[in-house]
Amino acid sequence: MKVKILKIWKTHNKLVNKIEYPEPAMVRMGYGWNKNADNNKLVINSYNAIITCINKWETKKTWLNNNINTPAAYYYDKENNKVRSVTEYDVIEPKTFAENRLPIIQKLAGQRRWGEGMKLINTKKKFMNSLKNYEHKKYYELFFNYPNEYRVHVSLLGEVHAAQKIQWKKQKNKWCYDSRTIDFTSYFKIPKWWDKMIMECIKAIKLIKLDIGGFDIKGDNNDFTILEVNSAPSLSETSGNKYIVHIPRLLDFKYKQHDGRTCYKEN
Repeated sequence: MKVKILKIWKTHNKLVNKIEYPEPAMVRMGYGWNKNADNNKLVINSYNAIITCINKWETKKTWLNNNINTPAAYYYDKENNKVRSVTEYDVIEPKTFAENRLPIIQKLAGQRRWGEGMKLINTKKKFMNSLKNYEHKKYYELFFNYPNEYRVHVSLLGEVHAAQKIQWKKQKNKWCYDSRTIDFTSYFKIPKWWDKMIMECIKAIKLIKLDIGGFDIKGDNNDFTILEVNSAPSLSETSGNKYIVHIPRLLDFKYKQHDGRTCYKEN
């Protein structure tokens, strides 16, 4: 029977009516509505996992509290005029933070696309001004000026597809890889840390109970950092075809986890 695809972007149409499985099954591609649709089906990316993934702040807290290789994050405690780390390990005076932690990126805590709400803060003046209009839906993240960025699709079973992000010439050296101003190439030199990064991504999706997602990874020749994971990554012809092949394997894996039962409950 056909695997049901709950989707939010047109690029996910590549999966519709293309995947067969002998049990009732469904894939959520970032679709965070209709929780009851998960009932009596084998589900990839459950409703609860999608809701967690959409909340970038909660995902960041979970990752940092479990030592995932991701940039440190901070929020402003306006009542006590302190900058606090997600892990509560650092409690810093704003001026001291500005003198020792910049550059940073201001981000939105909830769902966003195309870099919405992201701002590079690289001066003390910009940081102090950002505190004046600080809202709880925002947070700060350390900025890693690594030269390369990748989109890496990873599931519980491992790597599905990977591509390097290439900025258009007119966007060259822009600090943010906006998906509207870049191209992707699957032909790139694999860094020495690649296998370690894939294992870290698997650990990261397990922590938020996601089954498959598209990671944004930055790195240089020696190291990497995980920026975020997307439960509804855009799919090219190539990555879409790889999903079509990979999803039945992932369903088999989940089916075995549930002892062959066709009524599945959230973990």
